[in-house]
Amino acid sequence: MNSRRPLLAPVGLSLLLGSCNLYTVTPPPVAEVSVTDGVSTSYTQPLSGSWEVDAYPNWLELSRTSGQGDISFDLTPRNVASCSAQSGEVTILWNKDLVGKGSTTLKVNYKPYTSSLESRSLTQNPDLGIIVRYRSSAAARKALARGLSTQGAVSGSSQSRRVLVSGVPLEQILTDPEVESAFPNAPLHAIRGAEFPETAVPFTRASSLTTQSVFTPPDQYYPLQWAFRALEYPSVWAAMLPRSNLSPVVVAVLDGGVRYDQPDLGGRLVLPGEGALDVVGLTPATSDGFGPDDDPTDPSAPVSNNGNCGGTRLYNSSHGTHVAGIIAANTGEFPKPCAACSSSGVVGAALAAPVKVLPIRVINMRDNADVFGVSSAIRYVAGETLTLADKSYTNPLVGQTKVINLSLGGSLSEDSSTAKELCSAVSFARSKGILVVAAAGNDGNSGLLYPAACPDAVSVGSVGLKNAALEFTRARYSDRGASLTLSAPGGDSNYSFNGALLNGQPFADLIFSTDWDFAKNEPKYEGKEGTSQATPQVAALAALIWSSGLESSADGVLERMKRTALDLGAAGQDPEYGYGVIQPRRALEIAPQN
Repeated sequence: MNSRRPLLAPVGLSLLLGSCNLYTVTPPPVAEVSVTDGVSTSYTQPLSGSWEVDAYPNWLELSRTSGQGDISFDLTPRNVASCSAQSGEVTILWNKDLVGKGSTTLKVNYKPYTSSLESRSLTQNPDLGIIVRYRSSAAARKALARGLSTQGAVSGSSQSRRVLVSGVPLEQILTDPEVESAFPNAPLHAIRGAEFPETAVPFTRASSLTTQSVFTPPDQYYPLQWAFRALEYPSVWAAMLPRSNLSPVVVAVLDGGVRYDQPDLGGRLVLPGEGALDVVGLTPATSDGFGPDDDPTDPSAPVSNNGNCGGTRLYNSSHGTHVAGIIAANTGEFPKPCAACSSSGVVGAALAAPVKVLPIRVINMRDNADVFGVSSAIRYVAGETLTLADKSYTNPLVGQTKVINLSLGGSLSEDSSTAKELCSAVSFARSKGILVVAAAGNDGNSGLLYPAACPDAVSVGSVGLKNAALEFTRARYSDRGASLTLSAPGGDSNYSFNGALLNGQPFADLIFSTDWDFAKNEPKYEGKEGTSQATPQVAALAALIWSSGLESSADGVLERMKRTALDLGAAGQDPEYGYGVIQPRRALEIAPQN
């Protein structure tokens, strides 16, 4: 449906170069352009006179709607409402000097992103902007204040002298004597494995059991959370629940955003305005129309199974909500959010401690992220002021934030400027006393993805079960390498050694956690596998060690986790398991259960 839009102030009169050819060019009555969801496409027609846009589809955003001189504006699809909205028309009214009035109908053909995994590489629109480092903070501040681009936002931090510039050629940027270095931004993505949604109530809820040595959560789906049993968390929870001297700890989850309306996470998430942030959309290539701002809600949007609809997401699942639940889902009852919904759900590893998740949305709803966005978010969490869309943000919880969870990654060249940019951010956070925990990758390769490959990152591989005794073995998909730090349960959908039933059938060895159903717009729970699920288990254990007061530094926490890990594979650190599989009970100095 077309809708009238308010007109913008006219731009200044264009200078004419004295050629009579300008007066012989008349805008055509019909023109055509193709656009892609979230990507800005330029349209230009020569004109000597004035023009204004009379109407355009409400799923399009135009950079200008009136002007003097050439008809010129950018078109960006935003949240295309349905599969039927595959095309539309923009009506342009113009008044040409010496000729008179006329109109042009611009036909806009919508071409959505593909839903294939290849879309993660952003090959359809590789312009992620240029990362610019200035020689001084003053020069960076000046760039942020004046803006260098007419087509994309200028964002960054004067403290680290880093600015992201869109719409300006690299060659032009390098002519500025204030520029120390400049190089193209690069893509990253969420690290996903297999996903298996819960579709029905699987069994009678387990009864609560609390003794001096064991706490068994009463939550409906806890019996599916075999990883916590294998890691002896019932002993950990029983020992920590009575304690009143545990310190508050914040774990920053840099991911695809969270659902604040998932009731199992009630009170466990840092809210908008309290430090949460959304850095998605610093360039047209990553924009999905929902950021940047201080609300990291994973956006609801039409769900597509075949990629033929606009404004869609690749998955009917909230990756960030799943990760957050592994760390901090509550135990106990809550009001049912819908008739068929659970009233207790699952639990998180840190249920017995005052641990909160600080959500930072860095991955858009098509699973795409970028080096500048992720590195900026890391620096923000560690205390650096970040300017987004002309507004500055500083993490108010920097003193309590001890861990950053990165269940994301990408293939970068070790010697590339983009890899160094990402690793510099990781090192900055580590210098501020924060552990940066990153997923190794799910390709089964010899070589870790970035940022897990960064020297100061705690890289995490995945293990599954090898028998019904809940003994571990490396998951077939887990990337490996000489620098791998630790391993944790990430699941393996090929096996069902855990002994639980779902809908009367053996439940695969997956990691069950909080999630969101975007088709029904309601909470759900889902089993997933991957190093994305292993990583938050290491992050949660680090938070528990800090909260307990056993260690007071990042180095101390990491060394404790390595020293107490279950050493599998070759003795010491090895490419398959790192230093071994985390053992929370041993790391927290809790006696074995009776």
